[in-house]
Amino acid sequence: LVDLASGRRTQRLPLPETWLGVTFFDGGHQLAVSAGHTNRVLIYRVQDGQAVFRDSIVVGPRWSAGGQYPQGKSIDYGAGAIWTTGLAADDKHSRLYVVSRLDSALNVLDVPGRRLERRVPLPAVPYTCLVSHDGTQVYVSLWSSASVAVVDAATLEISSVVRVGDHPTDLAATPDGLRLFVANANENSVSVVDLHAGRVTEKLRTSRTSGEPAGDTPNGLALDQDAQRLYVSNASANHVAVFDVARPGQTRALGFLPVGWYPTGVRVLPHSGTVVVANGKGAGSAPSNGGEPDTSRWCRYVSYSPGARG
Repeated sequence: LVDLASGRRTQRLPLPETWLGVTFFDGGHQLAVSAGHTNRVLIYRVQDGQAVFRDSIVVGPRWSAGGQYPQGKSIDYGAGAIWTTGLAADDKHSRLYVVSRLDSALNVLDVPGRRLERRVPLPAVPYTCLVSHDGTQVYVSLWSSASVAVVDAATLEISSVVRVGDHPTDLAATPDGLRLFVANANENSVSVVDLHAGRVTEKLRTSRTSGEPAGDTPNGLALDQDAQRLYVSNASANHVAVFDVARPGQTRALGFLPVGWYPTGVRVLPHSGTVVVANGKGAGSAPSNGGEPDTSRWCRYVSYSPGARG
């Protein structure tokens, strides 16, 4: 946990296993974390700046078949082949949604009952999910099929599948429910989906030039409070691309923010407009294996305050 006012880490919570998936819910009073192959979602109570483990929601039995996974292939690794990853909170309906990669499913979790309510089969391997601002839809990026599934939150059925770019990862939606932004990690691009029309209306280039080959790995998205600017973390390029998205269909590229090593997530703080970036490999070069058992000192965040709009 990081105190953004002071710019310091206040707590470090070791996890037995995880890969992707963390979100605050219950108005910020609770924290949910996907627990990888243990097939659990861990629930923490947040109080006085500290997170205290409360319990977990079981999504399936722990998987013990090894480190391989099917990536869309029809391979049966047993009942525990689930692997919880990207998740999203829906406070309105007291739900958590978590996708699972090994069985290609969207898992609907009843928070008060601490139980799995429903498993929705998906047509491809998912990466993460996002709940619409009004809570009526759940969007799922389908990593292995260059598409996004739209799930009706009332019926828990897939209402449509929209084709986007290659290797879709993170998602961001405008508060009015009209547009969905999808980061395409293997294309140096972001697809802009018109949610009413159910199709891509713009494709934004996240690389410095249109001729650059795939390799920037855009994998994190954030809109500012007014949905005027879009920030895209380019993991393999060590910068954040900034776009003016105020007018649908007329997006303008504004430039890049240099950040740390392998930025994997970006958020914009409300009111202040400060951009916070998580750098997956830290602020500089460090060994990826061996050496120090605790490399957390390399992992820092970068904040940027855009000031007056120009």
